Amino acid sequence: ELAPNWVSELNRTYKQSLAILDPKIGPISVIPKGATPVVEQEFPWYLANHAAVTVFRAFLARQFGQLSPFWIPTWDQDLVLVNDVAAADPSIMIASEFYTRFFFPAKARQYLAFIPIDGSGNVYKKITAAADNGDGTETLTLETPTGKIFSKTSTQISFLTLARLASDDSEIEWSTADLAQATLAFQEVPTEVP
Repeated sequence: ELAPNWVSELNRTYKQSLAILDPKIGPISVIPKGATPVVEQEFPWYLANHAAVTVFRAFLARQFGQLSPFWIPTWDQDLVLVNDVAAADPSIMIASEFYTRFFFPAKARQYLAFIPIDGSGNVYKKITAAADNGDGTETLTLETPTGKIFSKTSTQISFLTLARLASDDSEIEWSTADLAQATLAFQEVPTEVP
């Protein structure tokens, strides 16, 4: 729920297991072993007071290092709304990103985070169906309505990814007696999505 500190660009690394077939004559074939690449990303957090540090440390304690997976948004504008979303709308319309063809078949890309710019609270939803409308838009059917109004001009839609900490070690750097920051690396675990 805590947004990363945007002091610099967020770096993201994509890894995918590949099988390379080289018959020594003719073309080389490269075949992906999995449908979804594994994303590794670092998130820097600004911890404004001791209460924020306590919440952050409690999160770390619950994860037991790399043991426990958790859901986290990418915090990128992965999909762009074409229309505003009403609280009872069963679906959303997005600008075409070839979601229906490439993303929807992957179980790990069927979860979205609706993040309002005003900070009024994120909403997380699962996509149950996707259709390319053929006019530069796609319609995504939600498992349940959002229950909240989302404006197309002030909503960020990020993929919600299942991830683990990339390392058992974590550090909190104290700038003053009250202010701290921490950077954690996450590694997505797309094959573990329920």
